[in-house]
Order: sequence, then structure tokens, then C-alpha cells
Amino acid sequence: MPQLCVTQEYRDKFMDADFMFKYQPVYDPRERCLRPLNDLDPQDENFVKYKKLIDANGLSEEQLKNLAYGNLDPFKLTKMDDWSPSKVPTPEVRVDLKVKRKMQRMLRFTRFCR
Repeated sequence: MPQLCVTQEYRDKFMDADFMFKYQPVYDPRERCLRPLNDLDPQDENFVKYKKLIDANGLSEEQLKNLAYGNLDPFKLTKMDDWSPSKVPTPEVRVDLKVKRKMQRMLRFTRFCR
């Protein structure tokens, strides 16, 4: 492979792909915004490049949230669902009677052993 020659265009495309892999934009539900997957230092030369990529998408915060929740089609941005984490019902906790009795016996035994 000593004769392998990589063009400048190929190298640039590879570096762009590597950059996007490391700093891909993800939706942060706590901050309700897009942020890089890994922290990026504002002094880094790639910070400006990243900001341009994020600002170029032109999506509102509501659209970003609905994309993250899976409510919007990512290609057409049309509404597919109306899911929200606040609408998720809390499950009922039912304890089997046998398990409950066994736990009670174990608790009595541990108190006795002290």
C-alpha cells in the first residue's frame, strides 16, 4: 500500500464525516434544545462549523421536540403522532400475595436475628 494516494477532497469529506460522528446534534430534553453529543470547546476551530450546521436546519424548538419524541416524520416534517412523556400512565403495582407473605416472614426473621 505504499502507492496509496488520497485526494484532498476525499480527506476533507472524511474529516467532515468524522466531525459529525463526534459532535452529532442531539436533542436535550432538559434544556429543550439541540446540542452536540460530546462537549465542544468554544475556542475550537470546529465550534463555528458546528454552529453553522445547527443554525442551518431552521427548525423551531417545538419541531425539534416533536422530532425527538417521534411525533414528526423526519423527512416531510408532517405530524404522525401526539406522544408526550407527561401523557404516559403510571403502572399499577400489584404484589403477589405469596411474595408479600414471604417478604413479611423474612422481615420478622431478620428482626429476630438481631
